[in-house]
Amino acid sequence: MPPSEILVVLVGDRAVGKTTMITAVTRGGFEANVAPLIPGIKLPQDIAHENCTVHIRDTSLRAQEDQTIARDIRDADVLCVVCAIDNPQSISNLGDYWLPLIERERAQQPCPVILVGNKMDKTSDPSQSTQRMNQGLKPVMTKYLMCEAYIECSAKTMDNIADVFFYAQKAVLFPIKPVYDMTTRSLTPAFMKALRRVFVLCDEDKDNLLNDRELYNFQSSVFNTPLSSQELAEIKAVTERNRAGGIENNCFTREGFFFLQELFILKGRLETTWRVLRTFGYDDNLELFEDYIHPPLDMGRDCTTEISADGEGFLLSLYDKFAEADGTLTPDNLTRMFEICPRIPWDDDIYHDGSDIPMSKARFLALWAYTCWRDPEEFLAMMAYLGFCPCSESSDITAANALKVSRSRRDERTVQFANRSVYVGYVFGRTTSGKTSLLSALASEGTGVIHGRSTATRVAFGRVQLDGQQVYLVLKEEGGDGQEQEFVGSSSCSDLCDVAVFCYDQSKSTQFQYVADLADQLVVPGPHGLMVATKADLPAAVQVSTQQPADFCAERDMSMPLQVSTVAPSDTTHPKELFRAAVVLAREPRATPRFAPAQPRTTSWLVPATAAVGVAIVAIVAYRWLKR
Repeated sequence: MPPSEILVVLVGDRAVGKTTMITAVTRGGFEANVAPLIPGIKLPQDIAHENCTVHIRDTSLRAQEDQTIARDIRDADVLCVVCAIDNPQSISNLGDYWLPLIERERAQQPCPVILVGNKMDKTSDPSQSTQRMNQGLKPVMTKYLMCEAYIECSAKTMDNIADVFFYAQKAVLFPIKPVYDMTTRSLTPAFMKALRRVFVLCDEDKDNLLNDRELYNFQSSVFNTPLSSQELAEIKAVTERNRAGGIENNCFTREGFFFLQELFILKGRLETTWRVLRTFGYDDNLELFEDYIHPPLDMGRDCTTEISADGEGFLLSLYDKFAEADGTLTPDNLTRMFEICPRIPWDDDIYHDGSDIPMSKARFLALWAYTCWRDPEEFLAMMAYLGFCPCSESSDITAANALKVSRSRRDERTVQFANRSVYVGYVFGRTTSGKTSLLSALASEGTGVIHGRSTATRVAFGRVQLDGQQVYLVLKEEGGDGQEQEFVGSSSCSDLCDVAVFCYDQSKSTQFQYVADLADQLVVPGPHGLMVATKADLPAAVQVSTQQPADFCAERDMSMPLQVSTVAPSDTTHPKELFRAAVVLAREPRATPRFAPAQPRTTSWLVPATAAVGVAIVAIVAYRWLKR
């Protein structure tokens, strides 16, 4: 937001009237006898900008060391470099001494400079001011681009004194450098990028034109005042005369909208330009305010994030605005939608190119739900870029309203109930167990692609219909074999996972033992376990294992292994049955999940055996004692 305090520092040669300018504006009149240097003082509030405190600092070559003046230059938010128009040497020193000094001291952090010609009461010929500007000052301002304005004033007659400090404030509150390049006399690329976003957000019907209704809405949202028909007609006429292609079908094109903003700048109405920018969330560097795109988000590690009803309504409306007549979203229209964002949020997270997959409304929502779950901060930023919420301190709506945070998994296990729209399963198994085929089957019911390229961990995100309700299921592979063994028994598994899916290729005899060992290491409290026999279209092999799958599951109060085939699925082996079973388990969390890992059978006989040995030893000792 704009700064609440501004420091104005006045520098210049001796006897140019710096101190008398300060006393004149703060005390309301000219004082002939003033000290060479006065302490810092505040600008009267009736001259200061609303909601801003302006501090003025005086300097003096006579009363201060050069190092002190250099420090004051580094401290300033804006510098007023003062000369006396009746003293040619002080005018020459602007370019010969003061501006080079400022350039050196502010090399790392430039600040705006206002050139001030004091003692205008010494001349009565207005043409001399133009001559001074053309001959002496224009070349200096061209060379030193930090100079934003030249103002002549008189501390003695009070002419333009208030204007000096008014323009100094404006230079800080409404800087010209970010929006206009004085060298090329054109809008800066960053400003044009910001204006493109403003234009797209105001273009409600997405026809690349701003009609009268859209302009009225723009005027009302930014300036809180209506735009009369006469004013609108005059603005259109000016635009049509001065910018070819600025008006089309009696509507503003982008070029016409850009011209209007440039016209405000050239007329010195930078406050208008910056009001537009700040209404749409931009800071002085023409970046969106950090707290606008990243509002506070309070969530624990064992929570999930999902799209709120308001967020989903906004996204559905956005889809409809860009969709074709047949209700689908073409790649070109998707690119148009995100032209005002830094990127398409899921583009860098897809294993293979999914651009040929039709972008239905369901897939569009699934991709957004995936983004919300995967990276809630990026989701909030994208929603802000796309205009979900206004940038206003008076509004209670922020980008955070677009999502909701679930109850913690710890609490869900306590009450044994979870009511979410997104559930997370981790898939464990050998690399040849068919895990990726399961992920592909789930993705075909949701985002259409496998995600995770940026993290080297495969993720599928798909819809599951259960009891007439649609929810989303995430299936995620947790790295290679060694990483699986480390993760399955960790607190991360407890915090992040709702159901652990253990996959083995039932046609291979050596696969089950691996997932059985993993299942016995499953963290408690933690997710439910679900055993899945993949490639059910092939003959089943007898597993080389301490227990066969059915015995293993029965001993651990675990559902029998689900038979699944992605190659030739039947009604009973379709992957959808697995997805539904995973969601059913995820919605019924327990402090001691099904299954609680059994004690290893290899040690179960040790307790009675040890007890028997102990009894035998005691008996032998007693017998030998009696025999003696």
